[in-house]
Amino acid sequence: MSDQKREEELKSLLDAITQERGRPIDVWEITALLEIYGLRDIDAKNDWGYDSLFDMAKDMEPFIDTKTYEEKHYGIIELEETNTLKRVLKNYFKGLAFSVPMILQILMMLTVGYAIWSSLRYDVHLATLITLGTFIALIVTGSISQAIGRKGLYYLKLNEFALASKISMHIYIIGFIIVIAVALLLIFIQFFFYMMLQEDFLIVLSFYILLSILFLGNAVYYMFEEYLSVTIYFILAMALVYIFFSFFQLNVMMSQLYALAITDIIITFMTIKKLRDLRKKSDLAEGEALPKTSVLAHSLMPFFTYGLLYFLLLLIDRVIAWSVYYEGKPYFIWFIVPYEVGLDWALIALIALIGITEVSIYEYMYRSQILTYKYHCNEYKKFNEDVYSFFKRFNRLFFIVSLIVIVCVYFAIYFLDQYINSTMSHIFFQPPTPFIYWVAAFSYVLIVNTLMNVLLLFSLSRFLAPVRYAFYAVMTDIVVGLILSRMLGYEYAVFGLLAGSLVFFIGTARYTRHVTKNFDFYYYSAY
Repeated sequence: MSDQKREEELKSLLDAITQERGRPIDVWEITALLEIYGLRDIDAKNDWGYDSLFDMAKDMEPFIDTKTYEEKHYGIIELEETNTLKRVLKNYFKGLAFSVPMILQILMMLTVGYAIWSSLRYDVHLATLITLGTFIALIVTGSISQAIGRKGLYYLKLNEFALASKISMHIYIIGFIIVIAVALLLIFIQFFFYMMLQEDFLIVLSFYILLSILFLGNAVYYMFEEYLSVTIYFILAMALVYIFFSFFQLNVMMSQLYALAITDIIITFMTIKKLRDLRKKSDLAEGEALPKTSVLAHSLMPFFTYGLLYFLLLLIDRVIAWSVYYEGKPYFIWFIVPYEVGLDWALIALIALIGITEVSIYEYMYRSQILTYKYHCNEYKKFNEDVYSFFKRFNRLFFIVSLIVIVCVYFAIYFLDQYINSTMSHIFFQPPTPFIYWVAAFSYVLIVNTLMNVLLLFSLSRFLAPVRYAFYAVMTDIVVGLILSRMLGYEYAVFGLLAGSLVFFIGTARYTRHVTKNFDFYYYSAY
């Protein structure tokens, strides 16, 4: 190759690697740009005749000033959306979209007295069985949902549609296998140990399987961020329950089972179709090879584990409270209405606050992007100080808003009791339910704040710390809940939830505080 031809090709290569990137500073940046472009030392040697990319970059450095660059200068005003309130409200309602199915359930319960898997008409016996099936479904599918949401969305954001489709389908099928495996395990336990009456076991098993299939399908739609589709499926299920109950004169439980079965068939078919259609969007040149099974399992394990631990933290205190012994109790676990009512009303506060998690992660990333253009690389301390200052302000505001929300929910219950004479509100004011509400509400505030920390850590590829603290939280919940409920009474199991939430909150808050104080390192080393 002649020197003139080599020079022209190096200039052309420089044009390619600096396109939309601006003027490179030195030979080190040229080397980095060559690597980003996909070149390796072996390519430099075989295709260009250099010993390494660094040697190649040295010959390209003199050409830096021979061309003009169309640099894009992102100023703060250019990046910043002028209407901050509009931005915050938009992200709040986007975060709240996760809770819309639960909101619909509550509204249907208040209006007609039943929903997809709950009813005011149930006696304690039926409530125990259906709630058990629901809890098992949430715990089993929670880990699968986290894995689909994280890994599938990761490839979606990269526009790697074939990989997104393939990994999501793999995890979705694994989820089905796990659901069936747990069902077989439950059947095995029931067959050999006869834990409950056969008809009672069939109710638990039916709700577990049907709800698990529904939750798995929802996980795929959440990955696509199609919250409206999830809402439509829940509205369909609730409409079917109403039709079977009101027009076909079936009892509430059978109406719910039929409605769930039909909804599951539809959502399963549509989910598989959606993942296949996603694959068709792929470029022919796009790669479809997933990482090796061992590598994939290692990368997914934090999400599986976190999903499992998170739902255990939310639910284990109820199991502990319901397992407190008293004379005449038919099963080891038995529904306790005052405890459940207190937690259910506290969940309304959690639902109202959950949208703030989306606001928090967006604002962190949004402001971080602005600050990267505001400060030069030698001003990293000011950059970190600004991020940490926002972290403190946002958390202070969150706890003020949270206190207002849980007080407002309490007075809303009082209003219902005084002026509407609601059954649910009447039960609420019978001891020890108000006590359970306040402890659970503060626990949920800590959990929501922890979710904000976890989302930030996950976005910075820091997965192990949240999993570790979630494990400590669950263990604390179990130990404190068991000791206090057995020594003082079932209602004190709620302190297990509070203690676990506090451990989870303190652990993630301390780690997030460290991250925000050194945000330059964690921000730029995230990927």
